[in-house]
Amino acid sequence: IFVKTVITILEISATYRMTKSRLERHAASLGFLYGAGKKITSEVVDLPGLLNKIAKRAWSLTGETGKFASFADIFLVDPDAERARFAAAYPRKEGPQISRKIPEGISLKGPDPAGIVGRAIRDRAYQLIGDVTKDSAYLHTHQKTRSELAVPIVFGSDVLGAINVEHTSEDAFTLDDVQDLELLAIQAAIAIRSAEDLEDLEKHNRYLQVINETSRVISRGGIENKQ
Repeated sequence: IFVKTVITILEISATYRMTKSRLERHAASLGFLYGAGKKITSEVVDLPGLLNKIAKRAWSLTGETGKFASFADIFLVDPDAERARFAAAYPRKEGPQISRKIPEGISLKGPDPAGIVGRAIRDRAYQLIGDVTKDSAYLHTHQKTRSELAVPIVFGSDVLGAINVEHTSEDAFTLDDVQDLELLAIQAAIAIRSAEDLEDLEKHNRYLQVINETSRVISRGGIENKQ
């Protein structure tokens, strides 16, 4: 009875530590989102910089093995929705390798898009793969990868891209990681749309400036002709 009691106490203690760790990690993710949200609403969005920070946060999420993900990357969908192209990665050194391995980006055309990231974008749903060697869709950008988690970046009815993390251990990611990445994806979606809206506004302002300048020149020419 004593041995069973000790085992039960140890199990409860382990469960408590695991729950506490998950809560702390979740709180850290929410804190990051709050800070990023303030940045978006208070100043001009540096989209590349913010995407790099989101990639770093995604990388720092740990699976059941307690090891950081091998790397995290973000892909954004082209305006024509035919391809998703590399946009950010952490560690930064992974960026050139990913760009070199997938120079044309990920094809989204047809019923079977390229890669697990492509499938997440097509299905608008997370892809939690415990062993990529058993999934024919995996793009072999990293030979040591064994597990992968890809979460789509969705804004309203539009899929803007995906956040992706990979790990050298099998079954490294859990539903807790899915939840954290989905929170990050929400912030990424807001950042992307904010940057696009700002770009559209700047284009509109430049258009108005051209119209005003053209009108001014025409008006001045009319006055000179009258003289």
